[in-house]
Amino acid sequence: MTFDASASSEPGDDIVRYYFDWDGDGEYDYNTTEAIVNHTYNVVGVFTTSVMAEDEDGTFGIWSTWTFFRRVTVSNAPPLVNESWSYGVEGENTTVTVDVYEPGNNLVRYYWDFD
Repeated sequence: MTFDASASSEPGDDIVRYYFDWDGDGEYDYNTTEAIVNHTYNVVGVFTTSVMAEDEDGTFGIWSTWTFFRRVTVSNAPPLVNESWSYGVEGENTTVTVDVYEPGNNLVRYYWDFD
């Protein structure tokens, strides 16, 4: 996801650093001089994110701190499947290998259809 804090401003001072709280716990997880950043949520869920801007004086307080909140809903992505098999002779065993990666770790069932 792309987060854009470029609309932040401080009359008379330049913004020099942005602090991002990705999970809404009140602790800033990432800081940068860039106003536009990307972040990836690795699990399904709803997240409250915030950003705080620091001005060139390095002061933090009501006059130099801006916080916005954005509720982010992450949908469940489909599982990624990688399969391989060896060709066999009718009536003999063959090997089928299936590797499944499910980003949310919510895979609950496998279905097999060999028709």
